Amino acid sequence: MPQGAVLGSLLFTAYVAPIVDAIESFGMSYRQFADDTQLYVEMDASNTTAAPSRQSNYTDAVRRWFLDNDLLLNGDKSEAIVIGTTAQLKSVAAMKAVTVAGTSLSLSHELKSLGVTLDNHLRFDSHVRAVAKVCTFHTRTQRNVRHMLSTERAITIGCSIVAS
Repeated sequence: MPQGAVLGSLLFTAYVAPIVDAIESFGMSYRQFADDTQLYVEMDASNTTAAPSRQSNYTDAVRRWFLDNDLLLNGDKSEAIVIGTTAQLKSVAAMKAVTVAGTSLSLSHELKSLGVTLDNHLRFDSHVRAVAKVCTFHTRTQRNVRHMLSTERAITIGCSIVAS
């Protein structure tokens, strides 16, 4: 299928749909969006040693499925985060990395998922700061053409930048 073809994403989705069986066989939670697959492993704060090894086994099985189907799970493009309360995060502070598809990944304090910045406490402070920075940048660039716009059009453009 040529890249950018109308049916490309639909056929790719149909091709990788069976990966769900491999993921569900381990009882893992997951989300898929186009070619992005996110795996979730629940971890008991009182037993933090079992989850990383289970997760490593899960991702190895997923990687094998990808290889068997002539696809590549790129561990270098993967990210890992532990999400929880402050007390829960303190209990896993010794865990610095996890293994995904044979690649050791250091744990992040925040990551971007489908355009939303998530931190390890599920606060949206970083995301709000990033959105505000982008809005400020775009509204400030409007001053270069402001003299050519009526007040009504300038307000419309400014609101459309911020609202989107």
